[in-house]
Amino acid sequence: MTRLCTYTAALVAVSLPSTGAQLLSLRHNSSNIPVPSSSTGNECGSEPDPCPNCDGDFITDINDQTYSVSCNAVINATERYLVTSSSPVNSSKSCVEACDEDSDCLGAQWTPNGECIIASGEIWKLINHPGTNAFVKVGANGTNNNEPSPPQGECSYSNIVCPVCDRQYVTDSKNKTYQVFCDSQLFSEDNYSLQQWFSAQGCTLACDDVAWCEGSTYFADRDCELANGTDVFPQQQPGYTAFLPVPATTKAPQTSPSRYNTLAGYSNYSTPTSASATPMPTPTPACNLKDPSCPACEGASVTDCFNRTYVISCSSVPICDSIVKRANGTIQSECLEYCDSDPDCLVAIWDGGRCDLCNNVLDGTAILDERIPSDYAVFFPATYEGRTIANEATSATWESISTVANVLSAL
Repeated sequence: MTRLCTYTAALVAVSLPSTGAQLLSLRHNSSNIPVPSSSTGNECGSEPDPCPNCDGDFITDINDQTYSVSCNAVINATERYLVTSSSPVNSSKSCVEACDEDSDCLGAQWTPNGECIIASGEIWKLINHPGTNAFVKVGANGTNNNEPSPPQGECSYSNIVCPVCDRQYVTDSKNKTYQVFCDSQLFSEDNYSLQQWFSAQGCTLACDDVAWCEGSTYFADRDCELANGTDVFPQQQPGYTAFLPVPATTKAPQTSPSRYNTLAGYSNYSTPTSASATPMPTPTPACNLKDPSCPACEGASVTDCFNRTYVISCSSVPICDSIVKRANGTIQSECLEYCDSDPDCLVAIWDGGRCDLCNNVLDGTAILDERIPSDYAVFFPATYEGRTIANEATSATWESISTVANVLSAL
């Protein structure tokens, strides 16, 4: 959530506009934002307002600072401030120059009513918003620490550069490690193209957010593709960068003679076993309707305080147009209320207190063949596009805080 605070007398904290628009991931790192050519400056940026001519391009202001231009977008950041300086800020260009004056500023946006808002702290995403134009500093790393950027010859998560990072390992901000393959694209049974703007780092985080993702491919400066299947491996493709997750277990795959040909045999969840011990049958736990968990509550149906009915799934995940990280530290009922309040939300994914929303289009589902942790549940709508997903045995209500639900007789 955007933190509201006061910066100086000349800045007023603001919040994001209420919108159900699609989220667009921001290119955070300078190594993933192409350096504009010498001809680029002659083609756009000569007018006081660079939009729409410079959309997707770059401008360099009078202070020799370069910005990427995204027309019809607002910046979602941890801190955003309205500029109320005594000096006139009456155009996009003067708004960008106001950003130059603040050493913590990572980007600026110019609104239709002539307001200049600057962003600092950490930039998360760009959000489509007609009329507002966003400008992000080339080289902004998304945080306000004062650590120097890694040199070009060193590979790190914040500095994914090819060919330096080829076959190297990077660990993302969610503590998941990937092996990098330069000039490579992942071959898989299914590939899902995310209709968003991504950095290379954001492409790995998008894979983290999807249980079925077996790797990701970053290409064309903004595009990200997630791989799904039992046989996923990199194949040569100039200009592309592939990321294969390093298994959480140290056990080598049993089904592949090659280290790189496939991820089959790896599992995100592992259960220690003993060859000498005889497995004892485990009783199936009953579904606690006030605190649903998997796998006991597979097929349970709940209706929340906004009278929207969901069906709990423990064995499948949605294939979505986009997945939005909504909140951490939530309970299931709060996650559903977040989904209700977002007009684009179709499915709520609750994972140990983290709430993710499946937005815009539900393309289908993927069956999970892994052991699902108990603090994980996917809430599908009872009906979608006129198709009944579950037959309700009785009506059930999920109050604002506590849960009361009935287990379905059938899906």
